[in-house]
Amino acid sequence: MYLPLTSDAPLRYWPFATGVIIAINCVVYAIQLSLPSTYETVVLDPAEFANELGAEELIFGEHDLENEALAVRVEVPGYHPYTLSHGDGIHPIQWLTSFFMHGSLMHLLGNMLFLWIFGHMVEGAVGPWKFTALYVGMGILQGVLQQVIYLGSPSPSSLGASSAIYAIMAIAAWLCPEDQIQGIIVVFYRFFFVEVPMFIFAVFYIGFDIYSSILADLEISTPLLHALGGLIGMVVGFVLLKMEVIENEGRDLLSFSQSKGAKPKLTKRQQADREESLAIAKAEKERQQLTTLQSLKMHLKAENAPACINQWINLQRNSPEYVLEEETTLALINLMQKQQMWAELIKLGELYLQHYSTQETAIRLKLAIVMVSRMSRPAAAQRILQGLAGVKLSDPEKQQAKKIQAVAKKMLDDGVLDVSDS
Repeated sequence: MYLPLTSDAPLRYWPFATGVIIAINCVVYAIQLSLPSTYETVVLDPAEFANELGAEELIFGEHDLENEALAVRVEVPGYHPYTLSHGDGIHPIQWLTSFFMHGSLMHLLGNMLFLWIFGHMVEGAVGPWKFTALYVGMGILQGVLQQVIYLGSPSPSSLGASSAIYAIMAIAAWLCPEDQIQGIIVVFYRFFFVEVPMFIFAVFYIGFDIYSSILADLEISTPLLHALGGLIGMVVGFVLLKMEVIENEGRDLLSFSQSKGAKPKLTKRQQADREESLAIAKAEKERQQLTTLQSLKMHLKAENAPACINQWINLQRNSPEYVLEEETTLALINLMQKQQMWAELIKLGELYLQHYSTQETAIRLKLAIVMVSRMSRPAAAQRILQGLAGVKLSDPEKQQAKKIQAVAKKMLDDGVLDVSDS
């Protein structure tokens, strides 16, 4: 005998709905006990009755009842109309009431223990509303199938949460296959604490009840009802996981099977969390970018060149893809020229040429002049001026370009080493 006690499944949601459902089962059982019984007279076939008793001949008083109908007065519990009947039609109200009722205190306690164990695993993964919908929905579905299948086979009615709990157990096997069920096993009156993976636990219990049902020729019995609930849970769990209605952050059985040898597929929740994180990071980046840009423009207005350069460097570091507006770039170039910050002027000028062309000629000439007169970079000046090939220049611009070319050529002829090419 194995008695499960709890599990190590991580919980994203507190199992509030599981506790409420357990409380409802207990209240319903108390109501059952308060309902008065009634008595009915049932006519039995004496031969069939005798066979059930294992007797060849049944004698009642001084009369031989072997060939006479036998009238028996039986007690009918007050809650009997709400149990799930078989073979006497379709009764929708019983689909809901039957799996909240129990035949004895031990029946109730055993079911509630199992409901707590599997309920908190499933609810902890999918939340209270989805769990409640799963529990009630699969309980009703089991009742519908049971009454329809045995519509033409009258048999004793059934009650209890076992089928719904077995369905939840199958869902737990889908959602938490590797989480451990912790419990006690009894062997020859000795107790051992044992941990069993949820998937193995569910496969054993459902498989054993399917086997027992087959041996009993699929007649209405406890193993059959358990097996039916388990099969419902297996099908429903697979469909809902496949449709991504429920998930367990990639820890479910379907995700395990799909992720072997490949990158695990993100669940809807994980994808939503990832998108939310990216959106927050983007908003924060944009905020920092705006703050830095505003600071740069303030320093630019105050003609604080070193501070402008610091803010520009911060902007490039935090947002390398951001491009300064043309007006701001030109203002920075002019400020760098005014403050004689030649290296920074060249970097800003080259940045301007990468993205803008409105004042390309003036910027190229300005950079070339700085390169030959301030930075000793004749080869770089020549490359900058090559960008003017094919551009229509005014006469003053042509004269200025020729003069820079001549200075650059003389510097190279004199052996000036362009530091940028060394």
